[in-house]
Amino acid sequence: MRTAVNILMTLLLMVAMAYHYTGPMWHEITGTAMFVLFIIHNALNYRWYKSLAKGRYNAARVFMLVTNCLLIADILLLMLSGISMSFYVFKFLPDSVSIPSARSIHLIASYAGFLLISFHIGLHIRGVFGKICNKIKLFSEKQKGLGFIRVLFVLSVAAACFYGVYALKERNFWGYISGSSMFAFFDYEELPLWFFLDYAAIMFLFVISAFLLQKLFAAGLKTIAETALRNITEHKVRYSVISGILVLAAVLFAIFGVSYIRRHFQPVEVDRMTATQTERIDMKGKNGIVVYFTRVGNTDFAEDIDAVSSASLMSDGGTLVGNSELLAEMIANATGYTAYAIKTKNKYSSSYIDTGREAGKEMRGERSSEIEQDFPELAQYDTVILVYPLWWGTLPVPVQRFLTENKLEGKTLYSLVTHGGGGFGSALQDTSKYTAAKLSPDALSVYDDEVTAALPKVLSWLEKIANN
Repeated sequence: MRTAVNILMTLLLMVAMAYHYTGPMWHEITGTAMFVLFIIHNALNYRWYKSLAKGRYNAARVFMLVTNCLLIADILLLMLSGISMSFYVFKFLPDSVSIPSARSIHLIASYAGFLLISFHIGLHIRGVFGKICNKIKLFSEKQKGLGFIRVLFVLSVAAACFYGVYALKERNFWGYISGSSMFAFFDYEELPLWFFLDYAAIMFLFVISAFLLQKLFAAGLKTIAETALRNITEHKVRYSVISGILVLAAVLFAIFGVSYIRRHFQPVEVDRMTATQTERIDMKGKNGIVVYFTRVGNTDFAEDIDAVSSASLMSDGGTLVGNSELLAEMIANATGYTAYAIKTKNKYSSSYIDTGREAGKEMRGERSSEIEQDFPELAQYDTVILVYPLWWGTLPVPVQRFLTENKLEGKTLYSLVTHGGGGFGSALQDTSKYTAAKLSPDALSVYDDEVTAALPKVLSWLEKIANN
């Protein structure tokens, strides 16, 4: 039973990290199931708690104790912050249980917890991994036979760990754990294969790191170094060369091949006309305009990109379409209003991750965020519908500039925000800092992977606006 619980917890951990595939409801269900299994796991290992006051504490035991304590604290923070934000599993709880900054706590604890759980697995996997090492005599004093297999095994593990380091950087783990990235950027059109491959590699990296550190504490650095040196000197050169070539090829594929496949072989298609075609809504005399901000038109996309893998982009027969652009078109078709795009003078990078970093620099005033002023005379409108993505938990800086550089006094401003799980973030509260317009509380948020099918939701929202 213990093994089954451990395997199930590991699988659920992977699913929990894939928030953008499961959506908020299943994310909550998965997290709750993990916490239940966590309690069962601790009950099955109650002897560990009973042994804490017994025996001598060497380096290996202290290392395990610190890891376990950090992990327990992290999981408790995860559960408490998750309950505080719950919209489904724990929605019956009163609002008084909400925790300030719960989203930030949950984000940090999620990524730190993934690494701590991986580390924890590594400290307890010596039975399985140890059998493999014994089979190929990896740490044995006798090094006869199995030379090629041993070298290939070591270099393959090294290649997998190297890819884990690469994935760790690409997935911005340190940014989330350190709190420098306050909002998780997800690629909603990414094939699940690549997502789980990256996370499996990161987990493998920390599992192996914990295993080797425990081995180091148990055997001592000098003994391990002497054994490793003996292994290297006793292997034949041809084995090392062949293995090295294979591992180099794997590393090059991990760095360049995976990125190329992700970029060029994941078409994300939408039928723009079908997604936005609708009958006209009577806006009850409200004279309005739709203003939207999207990456399309504000990004230097590579010329050969005809299909994209991004939370904010899709392709309509080879033509790039942005989430906000598609939603703005839905609104324009339903209301008869004209839609205008906010255009930046300084273009963003093609990479979504790089765009996120550039947006962060704009927030800190380290990058120009000037916009083109090609909007019509806004005095003729009494209603402004503003459509934009949630960036870094708030309004993108170009949207902020539109609000500060255009006089909207006396107008009613309605906000539609697209997001990857952050809802409105602090965008609605922050909007008042940049405009004197009347801010309507009737705002709408649309989850990124629901944009193409969001027309009924948008129409319902517009009818509410018309009747106010």
